[in-house]
Amino acid sequence: MYGMSYEYHMPDHHQHQQHHDHHHQNHVSSTGKEIEAEILSSSGAIGTDTSARSLVRTQDSRHRSQGGHNNSNARRSNQVHPHHPALTAEEKAKAAATNGQAGWDVLEITGGVRNMSRSLFAMNHLGALYMANNQISRIPAGIASLKNLTILDLSSNRLRVLPPEVGVLMQLRHLYLQQNLLRTLPFELGRLYKLSTLALDGNPLIQEIFEVYQDYGLDKFLGFLLEQLVIDSPPPPTRNPMPVHQPLSLAHNAKINISVMCYNVLCGQYCSRAQYGYCPQWALEWDYRRKGIMNEIRRIAADIICLQEVETEQYYSFFLPEFQTEDFEGAFLPKSRAKTMHGPERIHVDGCAIFYNSRKYELVEEYSVEFCHLAMSYAHSDGCTTEASENMLNRVMPKDNVGMVALLRVKESALPTDEHGPRFPQQPFVLVVNAHVHWDPEYCDVKLIQCIMLCSRLRQIAEDVSMRFYHLSSPDAQKVPIIFTGDMNSLPDSGVLEFFMKGQIGYLHKDYKGIRYKPCIDRYSAAGKEKDYIISGLQLANAYQNIQLNYTNYTLDFKGVIDYIMYSKNHLNCTHVLRPLCKDWMESNQLYDLRFNCLLQPC
Repeated sequence: MYGMSYEYHMPDHHQHQQHHDHHHQNHVSSTGKEIEAEILSSSGAIGTDTSARSLVRTQDSRHRSQGGHNNSNARRSNQVHPHHPALTAEEKAKAAATNGQAGWDVLEITGGVRNMSRSLFAMNHLGALYMANNQISRIPAGIASLKNLTILDLSSNRLRVLPPEVGVLMQLRHLYLQQNLLRTLPFELGRLYKLSTLALDGNPLIQEIFEVYQDYGLDKFLGFLLEQLVIDSPPPPTRNPMPVHQPLSLAHNAKINISVMCYNVLCGQYCSRAQYGYCPQWALEWDYRRKGIMNEIRRIAADIICLQEVETEQYYSFFLPEFQTEDFEGAFLPKSRAKTMHGPERIHVDGCAIFYNSRKYELVEEYSVEFCHLAMSYAHSDGCTTEASENMLNRVMPKDNVGMVALLRVKESALPTDEHGPRFPQQPFVLVVNAHVHWDPEYCDVKLIQCIMLCSRLRQIAEDVSMRFYHLSSPDAQKVPIIFTGDMNSLPDSGVLEFFMKGQIGYLHKDYKGIRYKPCIDRYSAAGKEKDYIISGLQLANAYQNIQLNYTNYTLDFKGVIDYIMYSKNHLNCTHVLRPLCKDWMESNQLYDLRFNCLLQPC
């Protein structure tokens, strides 16, 4: 099998917004006769020729009314400012250095244009396109390539229909379609959840659409269109297990196969139109999503399944009963805030869950890792200065993320045997970790501190297990196999991953953001506090270390690897991983979900 973290929202969960600011745009204006020559010309032609000048407009003619989608003030003045000042030397230099494209991102085309040139669609740097007062009757599907547009003005043309590809332009904030011949609109228009202006005045819209447009607010009108949209995408390509490398040769051929799955299921309270306005409401509903989640889990058929963002009520009423029908048992830890709430509120707090195949494993012990409690303990530890203590209390302690650890023992019936009996002298143990780290990119220091605290606690647990269950005379965390999973909300080049993969990180690493924590955390290093770096004391490897994985989180505004499966490399050997999702399929179908999981084998 293989390891895969699968966030099944058509949107996803971790919210990393990217905003495009066009308040200080340069502007290129051209007539219809000039535009073809300018677009096809070489470096510097656009924005440097005397026929393509920077055009200054008033703010009123730049953006229509923000107050409503059917406001008379939304009609744009057709008068062009008569003054066309020449480009500055700085603008010319910028255009020349970038083939004339990065120096401007606003284009206006006038002069009775009848068709949109295909060359226009190569200008995917455009942020605003003004093509009002022309004779355009058709918008080619190639408009979909202009994904950076925030303003599109097609008013006062002869448009009879809009292509559904307009719905791909999800950065659009202002769309002007007034004074055309539109009778209907593509339902894909409902995906444009960032729109603050939609002008449709002067179109012979059919009665149903006109009434909704006239009577509803813009958000409800877009929602109405989106709910009518039929999404008929083909299923994703089958993700077969792919070998990482040949398994190590083990003594006496004593191997135990362990398949592991990591999956952020996106808690219902984080899955709304406010976060994922480009998704139909039915696709965001938990009753719909949970069926797909369980179908995917059953298809992967892993032995150990680690889930994040599991709502308390859903753990007990849905997940646990569903897993028990498959002979699985589980353990659950909600976020720390649950302890401060009463029943009706507490049941909606999300947390981490670990499920395991009860035919193969038995739960020996479980441990909680509550980062806010650890932060308070660290802040009051011996040697912690006032400054460092305040940093721990003000930045780290308020984040109530959690991690959990389960000590599993392989059942004797699941051990490999030969004519002499089981090949293992004793039943093996494995520590399974499931964690969910704080999400906000602005708090990379908090993420790093949470992972340092998690590793310190995990090392203590492993040392205790080595003494009590391995009967060692002195504690040794390296003797206990560890499988580490989680939504770390951290990219592969982050300090968090450096700490896990290298086993250490300097106190001056950029992810600390210059905030002083050392006096509070140095005593928890595995090698003492004299060094200028902190050591985890764990030797972990990433299951996808040598695999090209483009993302484990795929939304409109963020795509990247932030979920991981790791393992102690002195005990386990990763043999297979789930093949990454086809990038072309994801992009062509405009869907937003993800998976990731791995098969590990003791060595």
